[in-house]
Amino acid sequence: MSKKLSLLHDEEMIAVSFYEDKVQLSFHDYEIHVFANLFVKKDARFIHPHHEGWRDAVCELINYKVIKTNSDEDDVEIAFENKVSLFVSRRAKDRDPKFNYAMHFEIPDVCF
Repeated sequence: MSKKLSLLHDEEMIAVSFYEDKVQLSFHDYEIHVFANLFVKKDARFIHPHHEGWRDAVCELINYKVIKTNSDEDDVEIAFENKVSLFVSRRAKDRDPKFNYAMHFEIPDVCF
C-alpha cells in the first residue's frame, strides 16, 4: 500500500467531508474514504475523533500539500507540509464493523 500512497506526495488537500460513518479527504486527483478512527497529530500531541476541535484540526489541512506517507500494520500516516499528520488506524477495534478495511484510496482510472 505504501507505493500507492506515495501518489499523494505533493498533492494538495482541497476538501474534507464528514458523513455519519466515514470521513472523505479530497485531493485534486485522489479521494480517500476513511472508515476507521482518524487521528490528527499536531504539535507532538494527538487529537482524537471524540475530542473537541477534532473536525477543525482536520479541516485546517485544506490547502496544504502532502509531503510524506507511511503505512504499517497498525496505521496509515499522511504528513503535510505544515508539520501536521493524519493517522488512520488499521486496527480492527477502531474500524467501522461494516467494513473489512480502514480506508479506501480512490485512484481514478480515466481522466480527460
